[in-house]
Amino acid sequence: MKRLRDPAGTTLTPPGGDVQPFPELFDRADQFLGLGSELDGRLLFLYQYAVRNPAMTRAQLLQEGLTEEVVDLDLTELQDHGLIKPGDDPGTWEAVPPDVALTSVAGRLERRASDARALAYELSLTYQQARATYASDRHGIRSLGSLAELDNAVHDVVTNAERELRSVRNPSPRTSLCFRTDLDAHRRRLLSPDGHPLRSRCVYDARALALPTGEAVVLARAQAGEEARFLTPLPLSMTIADDEIVVLDLTSYDSSGVGSMVITERRLVTALSGIADTYWQLASPMSGPAIHELDSRHIKIVQLLAAGATDAAIADRMGISQRTVERRVRGLMEQLGVTTRFQAGVQAARRGWL
Repeated sequence: MKRLRDPAGTTLTPPGGDVQPFPELFDRADQFLGLGSELDGRLLFLYQYAVRNPAMTRAQLLQEGLTEEVVDLDLTELQDHGLIKPGDDPGTWEAVPPDVALTSVAGRLERRASDARALAYELSLTYQQARATYASDRHGIRSLGSLAELDNAVHDVVTNAERELRSVRNPSPRTSLCFRTDLDAHRRRLLSPDGHPLRSRCVYDARALALPTGEAVVLARAQAGEEARFLTPLPLSMTIADDEIVVLDLTSYDSSGVGSMVITERRLVTALSGIADTYWQLASPMSGPAIHELDSRHIKIVQLLAAGATDAAIADRMGISQRTVERRVRGLMEQLGVTTRFQAGVQAARRGWL
């Protein structure tokens, strides 16, 4: 004979002593109500009691040894689960037909199971991402998941640098976004956390000058003390602080920022610093006036110089006097920091003018 014990220790005996009409259901109470507690068994027992006793009353349950508090709680729980409903006579309760009541319970459990499966999938993604991030952090490489994360990473590196910042900037989506900020922000001198001026050097892809406000931004940063050189093409952008940390901007390949990274692994930082040094050595300096004053006519002259044209041929092609050509060529060579026409052609190639 099945017996249940309520939390107060009262032993409950089903009416008639046996529960043969519902033995399997009784044994699987936890599965049906899904609460996984002793209370489930008692609730299911009371539901069976209501099934076997039409117009069940509160008094009948009290006679079974339950306390008033437990009876009131259980009747409320049973009604909330959709297992009983008020009877036609006052003070009575009627069992909801099992094919309706337990089907409803099963539906709720199925929805709960579906929610659990969906939650399991979402948590699995979080689990994998968290451990991938943990593993990458342990090895000195942190992958970034958005453009906002990339911006925050660059900001943190710049504001915490103590000695020197080096940058490589190609015309990436992030560079374009950075160039849209207020020029006054670019004119501010970069300082270390203790207030000392930082040395700042940047190798720009000359194509970045074609971005909106590109020339104005480069000039503004030069006013803030940045040393600038130009080299074309550059495959990526990066920011290096004190040869200790690198933020790699790969938005040229994924504009969302996914895949960009923060690198602190010593050997990789050293390698990327070496690449930045090589770019710096290969790049050419350009003064502020050269950036501002160089127009399509000057670029055309440089292109003709690189092609081996004489001053007379350039004058004829441009429709200007040879003396004007000679004057402009001398000015361009001074601005490019070269002494021969061949060197001028090399610099023009490096800057993407050819």
